[in-house]
Amino acid sequence: MSKIVYVELIDEKDSLKIQLKLPLMNGVSWGNIKIADTLAEGNYRIRAYTNYMRNFGTDFFYDKTIKIGNSISNKVFTKTSYKFSKENNLNNVDATI
Repeated sequence: MSKIVYVELIDEKDSLKIQLKLPLMNGVSWGNIKIADTLAEGNYRIRAYTNYMRNFGTDFFYDKTIKIGNSISNKVFTKTSYKFSKENNLNNVDATI
């Protein structure tokens, strides 16, 4: 039985960006992929496999496409409306944001 699982982050051009080697204990492993701020936004694949799985080809690897993007944006989109009225000789403005 394999003792290591390989986890890879692959970009849209099939270029390997990150590879982790995680220990397997009773067929289970866990870990985190640290993504650099400099990594371009786009679609990436997470691929995972063991050395044993390599005997059967990449069709048997775990392979999932994910979207990586910037979760912090300085853009804010709002719908704003104003209602102007006059009451007791005073101007009123009601704003809805």
